[in-house]
Amino acid sequence: RVRASKRAFDAECAVFLGGVVRLQAIARGHRARRRAGELRRAELPDDELIDELFANDILVRQIVLGNKQLLHKIFKGYIVYPEQSMTKDTTLKFAQQFDVMPQLVPKRAMAELVDMMTWRNRRGGAHRLVSFEQFLKVLLVVALNHIDAHHAGGAGPLGLAGAGVGFGGGGGGDALGSRDLEIRLLRYKFSELLRLMDQSEGKAKVSAAKRVHENLGKFLLHDSKHLPQVAPRGQQLEPRRRGSAGGGGGFAQGQLSIDVGGGGGGGG
Repeated sequence: RVRASKRAFDAECAVFLGGVVRLQAIARGHRARRRAGELRRAELPDDELIDELFANDILVRQIVLGNKQLLHKIFKGYIVYPEQSMTKDTTLKFAQQFDVMPQLVPKRAMAELVDMMTWRNRRGGAHRLVSFEQFLKVLLVVALNHIDAHHAGGAGPLGLAGAGVGFGGGGGGDALGSRDLEIRLLRYKFSELLRLMDQSEGKAKVSAAKRVHENLGKFLLHDSKHLPQVAPRGQQLEPRRRGSAGGGGGFAQGQLSIDVGGGGGGGG
């Protein structure tokens, strides 16, 4: 009886240990895949990285879609005709009037960012035009690279951790881990950029120029209850308009686009 009991116990231990080994293998695989994804994202150009984040991060997509109408109204205040797109010069003017440049981004860096977003434009003369999609991507890159992650949304690290944002993993404080943290906090960083834009005199200047005849309310921030529910995939980001500038890559190629006339938009 003792030997039979011992054999049964050994069998149960073997099953348990086998399960532990399998769980460890799954965990190692998950960590390896996450690390590989971090390495790949760290090597992506900023415009391609924004494409991927918008496709896969529901929280980033939610805050962008929630403010799309208000951002499009502002975009219309800086477009040129007949192209109905912004230019490099009007993009820099927008950045200056909304305290993005030079408060957050030096003028030279902002000009280089616009050039990076528009270099794929193929139509004659379109290399100087900035579509609505590219305008949004410029804002997202500014938020990603020029808003302090530890103070995004006016909250310190503990505040963001309390909101469900993890600070662990990703390299133990090395450059890659820091970059991965910046990427994971993009929703909060973009919200902070919108908050700073709300505090600027940009909206008043756009209204004073009488190029926008609609009410420019306040942006919806990351903690707003009025942010829309978004589907995981299948929406487009750029409003389609005949004659608008052709933008390269990402949202404009049918991966993600939205209708500006739909719901959402800035809150009063």
